[in-house]
Amino acid sequence: MSGTASIAVGILMIFLFGIGYIVGRCVTYDEKDN
Repeated sequence: MSGTASIAVGILMIFLFGIGYIVGRCVTYDEKDN
């Protein structure tokens, strides 16, 4: 079970990092446009 949990946590961290990265890029583009 610990192996499955570690995989789930890894996927969750990558998912959250991806969202943060995309949001960060969008905010940067908005600041450049303005």
